[in-house]
Amino acid sequence: MWYVIFAQDVEDSLAQRMSVRAEHLERLQTLRNEGRLLVAGPLPAIDAED
Repeated sequence: MWYVIFAQDVEDSLAQRMSVRAEHLERLQTLRNEGRLLVAGPLPAIDAED
C-alpha cells in the first residue's frame, strides 16, 4: 500500500531546507533503491483553469 506525506513549508525555510538537501536526496535515493518510493517532489499551486 502506498501512502502520501503532504506538508507545507513554513515561511523563510529555504536556508534550512538547503542545509539538509544533500542528506534528503540521499535518503530519497535509498528509498527508491529499496522500492519504497514511488514519486517525490513539490506540488506547486497552479492558478489555471486547465
